[in-house]
Amino acid sequence: MIGSSKEPLKPSYIHALQLKKGVPMHVPMINLLNEVLRSSAFRLLAAVLQASGMGTAGLALAATPAPVAESTYLDYSEADQPELYALWGKEGIERIKVMERKAVAHVALSPACNRIITVEPKSAKSTPPTVVVVSVVCDNGNRFYVGESELRKAPGELTYEKLF
Repeated sequence: MIGSSKEPLKPSYIHALQLKKGVPMHVPMINLLNEVLRSSAFRLLAAVLQASGMGTAGLALAATPAPVAESTYLDYSEADQPELYALWGKEGIERIKVMERKAVAHVALSPACNRIITVEPKSAKSTPPTVVVVSVVCDNGNRFYVGESELRKAPGELTYEKLF
């Protein structure tokens, strides 16, 4: 539940502001404000203000990406992943690593992702050795398939499937 006292504190611009200005805020309020800032409505407001020339200085700083688990990225050693290396080659593996970083950064801004736990290449949706599509799985059970075309979409427009 948004704003419940059992939710962990999410580091954010609001929290930094609280610490800097000495404004007392409780964890539930910080988490609630973070959810508002990550919502698609907030992003739409930012886009409208930007398009109208009014600017979004305060809004842009407030967006809080979803956290990324430490174990999100796989280690692609040739000894551990011989089939992947055979399919993609060393340059292809480097393209996979770059796409994974881009995809995680992009999905982290989606309001449909609460925390990223896994990213991995999807050979069935990719065209080795040049076209890379990766799967990004969030803790809330949403899986995003991300390739170059998805990186051109706004994070709130990304499609996903519910795993659980």
